[in-house]
Amino acid sequence: MIYIPLLSFPAQGHGPSIIRDAFFPKVFMLLTCPNVHMAACEQVKLRFGCLEKPLSKLCCRYALFVADHPFWFISVPILLTAILTAGYIYKNDFNDVNHLYIPIIAPSVDERAAITGYFPQIDGTFTPSRSINEDGLVSLIITAQDEGNVLRPEHRKAVIALNEYLADKLTVNFNGVDYSYRNICMHYAHYCHTNPQLYALDAMFSHAGPFDQLTYPTVKHGSRQLYVGSTLGGVTVDPASQQILEAKAWQLLFQMKADQHTKPVTLLMHTKLEEFLSDYDDDLLDVALFHSETLNRELGRNADDLIWRFIICFINLWIFSQLCAITTLKHDGKFYVDWVRSKFVVAGCGLLGALMGIGSAIGFLSYFRYEYNTVCDAMPFLVLGVRLDNTFLMISAIHHTKRTLPAKQRLAEAMSEAAVSITITVLTDILSFAVGLFTDFISVQTFSLYTVVGVTITFAYQLTFLMAILSLSLEAEERNKHNVVAYFDTVSLDSKELSLCQKLFLIGSHVTKRINEISSIVIPTKEQMAIGTLPASPLPPTAHPIVKKQCSSNGGLQQTTKIKYEEGTWISRIIRLRYAPFIMHPTSQIGILCGYLLYLGLAIYGALNARQGLEPIRLLMPQSYAVKYYHRLEEYFWHSGAQAQIMFKKAGDLSDAENRRRIMNIMGDFATNNHSLGPNGLDFWLTAFEAFLQNYDGQKLHSLTNKNDFFRNVDYFLSMDEFSVYRKDIYWANETAKNEILGFRGVVGLKNFSTALLQIETVDLFREIAAKYPDYQIVTYHPMWAFVDQYEDVLPNTIQEIYSGIGFMILIAVFLIPSALCSLWVGLAILSIDVGVIGFMTFWDISLDVISMITIIMSIGFSVDFTAHIAYAYVVIDGKSNVEKTAMALGNLAWPITQGAIATVMGVMVLSGTESYISTAFFRTVFLVIALGLLHALVFLPVVLSVFSCKLTTKFWRCRKERKK
Repeated sequence: MIYIPLLSFPAQGHGPSIIRDAFFPKVFMLLTCPNVHMAACEQVKLRFGCLEKPLSKLCCRYALFVADHPFWFISVPILLTAILTAGYIYKNDFNDVNHLYIPIIAPSVDERAAITGYFPQIDGTFTPSRSINEDGLVSLIITAQDEGNVLRPEHRKAVIALNEYLADKLTVNFNGVDYSYRNICMHYAHYCHTNPQLYALDAMFSHAGPFDQLTYPTVKHGSRQLYVGSTLGGVTVDPASQQILEAKAWQLLFQMKADQHTKPVTLLMHTKLEEFLSDYDDDLLDVALFHSETLNRELGRNADDLIWRFIICFINLWIFSQLCAITTLKHDGKFYVDWVRSKFVVAGCGLLGALMGIGSAIGFLSYFRYEYNTVCDAMPFLVLGVRLDNTFLMISAIHHTKRTLPAKQRLAEAMSEAAVSITITVLTDILSFAVGLFTDFISVQTFSLYTVVGVTITFAYQLTFLMAILSLSLEAEERNKHNVVAYFDTVSLDSKELSLCQKLFLIGSHVTKRINEISSIVIPTKEQMAIGTLPASPLPPTAHPIVKKQCSSNGGLQQTTKIKYEEGTWISRIIRLRYAPFIMHPTSQIGILCGYLLYLGLAIYGALNARQGLEPIRLLMPQSYAVKYYHRLEEYFWHSGAQAQIMFKKAGDLSDAENRRRIMNIMGDFATNNHSLGPNGLDFWLTAFEAFLQNYDGQKLHSLTNKNDFFRNVDYFLSMDEFSVYRKDIYWANETAKNEILGFRGVVGLKNFSTALLQIETVDLFREIAAKYPDYQIVTYHPMWAFVDQYEDVLPNTIQEIYSGIGFMILIAVFLIPSALCSLWVGLAILSIDVGVIGFMTFWDISLDVISMITIIMSIGFSVDFTAHIAYAYVVIDGKSNVEKTAMALGNLAWPITQGAIATVMGVMVLSGTESYISTAFFRTVFLVIALGLLHALVFLPVVLSVFSCKLTTKFWRCRKERKK
């Protein structure tokens, strides 16, 4: 058997064409396969949407089952919610910044582990410039109140007094014992680190010795070299002598122990420092504080005002859902609420079911002690808004069934029609968030997990709790009972002498005529079903102006009934009769296509200029005390002064002069580039050893060629107190013999390190230099390296999630939507919307970071919700013209799509007023996703479909190989 594709040509008119449909395909077949009999061929069609009919039948049977047992489907979800929500008491809040926002697989993780393995940070060997672990660290940046020179004598005295008070007099009480900083500090040898550079610089500026040199970034105090780039910030030097003239800031460091026994005291000391410095008022000094728990604590404070915002969100959505549930009656030119058909209780229970799902999801995962972080705080707002869309679809499906049918039959018919539509909505949401489980960021993984579970449980509650409520509502409607209080009977507008109260609260439309069978039956022929004129669709009933399925108790497709084309709400009629013809006008189409090109251009420009990474300062509330610290750190110390460690894991034979020369050249590469302070910023034991040989013995380093002589001199060099800092820069093969060095490290002063872009350049440059010498296995490290890894890892992760998500969405479309063309438009729409979201984030001051990554992932699912229904409806509707096809598609689907979009925006709108970057960024990106999704679905896509219309055929000639006689 062979298969030959059947050509399809655009139809210029309406109806069949013998030339188009028969002649050309057969000619093509004969040209491609001349040895095949025409009689041996038959036309077949490749079908998409293979799961659509079985799913519809399953939902039909299930709806009838729910209608027979509504109270079980109400009580069980309520009981399950109570059980699952109880797990909240085990909620595991975890807000470690380095754990949540740093990639799981990041070079900085391995670099830090390598340095820690050779040079562990333990008490007795602590040196600030060699610090690796920031646990227990307290940093103060002190400036003058008048923003002047902090090296003035009175300012130096005030800084020394503050330093001594914090070191000796500030105490906390733990278990009845008072502790000061000196009781819990990290030591170097037997000395507590209390900022010795402060005292050395004060002495030099007060009474400079004959050998003192106040140069920057390294000063010479007697015979010692002191690096002051990380102690003095905003330094001005004399151009001629390079002597320090003034400085704008001091940085004082206090390193406390953070082991298991001491950490409780350290945390108390951090809190005490916050309290003390918040009340600190000095006429000369202005102090900015940061400690190792600042970011973690500030992240926790971000969520403090979200509870009342969630309550406001719930109230807003409740009001919106009730407004959307109103059905009106018109009588004598006046409109009245139809208390029979209005679905107030159903809409309210849809929102209540979403709330039950949120509580159940958090409680369920809390039973298993899954981590919960501040990013997850956005999940309840999102799920509450997103899951209302299925409620609107179900209510819309009910409104488009015949009221003369029995309640159970109406429910079964509506659910059979809406089954695939609801399933597509849920599957796309679940899979788009599930894609986030495979990112490299724990925060994104955790948020995705909580959201996936929340959406799944909420969907389960919609299929049980909400459907049962809907069943009872239909039974009340069948008996003309009040929708809210089913005990009351409603009154008809035809009744006489109605009171104002009755007109406002008891008016209802009555149906007295009931039929159990449909008289106007249209049975589709096999030929009609084969060519797709009466397709079974996953869209909601509003998308079917041609046909409606009637579902029997066994779930089969029994019969169809015609629906009037003019039916629908007044909004739908306005869209169909006014809006659709307007955008189909040639002038409008040209304008919209030009607008799309402008949109695409701006989106691409913004995407190419997107700022990457979540900077630490953006994790803070604007009023946080640490904001001032980060601004001063960037202004005074990251422009110039920070230090990075350079470690050689393999040293080679250091007694070999050629090896030493090569190592010195490599360290020179690190010290002399656009992001380093030059040789004066290099703090390296081999350089100091070379100077030591020259000054103390008159030897040259290259003259030491004998192994024993070299290591004997090194041992003597390290034994001197002034060079003792280098003892922990060398990793010996044997600490006792000291005749072989396995590895070592040095420290390089940095400059041009103030912004995320400059930090990326610095890290890439240092790693590039290290990679040139693989035989030494060089490792570079600074605590900011971890954040730079986050900056650089966001874009690859985002791209990965986008193409993975698009693949999943197209796969869902292929299985559930019987249209290949629709699947194609789904993928293109997702790509266009994602590019727009990334691009327009740039114009709204949102970085491409782990927070925006979440909503970009989310936009994949939302794009399908917005565009798939419109594209599919346009393809399958048998309209006489493009205008009619567009009008029918938009008239039936534009308003339900808009309702879901409004609900989602309202769900996260309350986050816009927060001062937290996380919440603000989440709102802005969600808003962009919704706005651009609606723009594509209601403006761009209808025009593109109508202008570039084509029919993507799935028909083939199936032929048997038979030779012509």
